[in-house]
Amino acid sequence: MRHDGSMREVLGAGRNRPLSMFGIPRVMSRPQFIRFVEPVRPEMPLGPTEDERAKIGEHLDYLEEQLAAGNLILCGRTYEPPYIGISIFEAEDAEAAERFAYNDPAVKAGVFRVVRVQSYRVAMQRGVDVD
Repeated sequence: MRHDGSMREVLGAGRNRPLSMFGIPRVMSRPQFIRFVEPVRPEMPLGPTEDERAKIGEHLDYLEEQLAAGNLILCGRTYEPPYIGISIFEAEDAEAAERFAYNDPAVKAGVFRVVRVQSYRVAMQRGVDVD
C-alpha cells in the first residue's frame, strides 16, 4: 500500500469524512512565518533590569493580543544558552510579517533583537488538520 503521508491517512479519514468530524480544527490559510529573537544583552534572561522586565511584560501583552487576534500560532523561548525566542504566526504577506516582528515593544525598546523572519509552514500540529 502506498501512503501519501497526509494527516487524513494517518487518522483514517476518507475523502468524504473531513477531519473536523473527528473534532480536529482546520488551520487558517494565510501564509505562515517564523520569527527568531534574542536578547540584546545575552545575560538578560538570568538577571533582567527593571526596565527590561517592564518591556518583557509589554512584549508578552503584545503576543497575547496577537494570539487573541488570530495571528499568533505559538511562541516560546529556550531556557538555556543560547537564549532564543520564537514566534510562529500568520500574516498576509512578508511585509506584514516584518511589521509583526518589529512592532514588538521589546524589539522597539532594544531589549530583543530580531535575528530573522522567514516563511514557514506548520507541517504537523497536535489536534489540528494541517492539509
